[in-house]
Amino acid sequence: MINDTKLKQRVSILWIIILIGLMFHILLHLTPVFYGINVTKQGANGVMPVSMILTYGLSYCIPVMALINIQYLKQRMGKFLNIVLTIFALLVNIGHLSEIFITKAKSPEQLFVLISLFIVAVLLLRDSIKWFQIKL
Repeated sequence: MINDTKLKQRVSILWIIILIGLMFHILLHLTPVFYGINVTKQGANGVMPVSMILTYGLSYCIPVMALINIQYLKQRMGKFLNIVLTIFALLVNIGHLSEIFITKAKSPEQLFVLISLFIVAVLLLRDSIKWFQIKL
C-alpha cells in the first residue's frame, strides 16, 4: 500500500509534468517561425484577445495553484480541491485533443504533447483520488 507522502510526491510531480507540457505545447506553436512559416492569424491586429490572455493565464495558474495547494493545505479540503483542479485540467485537455481531430486546422506535431498530457492527466486523477482516500 502506498502512503500519503509518496502519493503527495507523485501528484506534485505529475502537476509539474503538466506545467512543462503546456509550455512545450506553446513552443510547438511558435516553432514554424524558425522555418520561415508565417504563424500570424488572419485578421490579426497586433492585440492579443482577452480570451487568449485568460487561456495562457489559466494554463499557468491552475498547475501552480494545485502545487501550492498540495504543499500547504493538509486537510481533506485541500485534497478535494486538487481533484477539482485535476478534473478541470483533464477536461480542458480532452477538449483540446479532440479539437485537433475535429477541426480542419491539423497540428500533428501537437499530438505528441497532447496525448502524453492526456495520459499524465489520467494518472494524476487516479493518484489524486487515491491520495484523497487516505485518512490523515
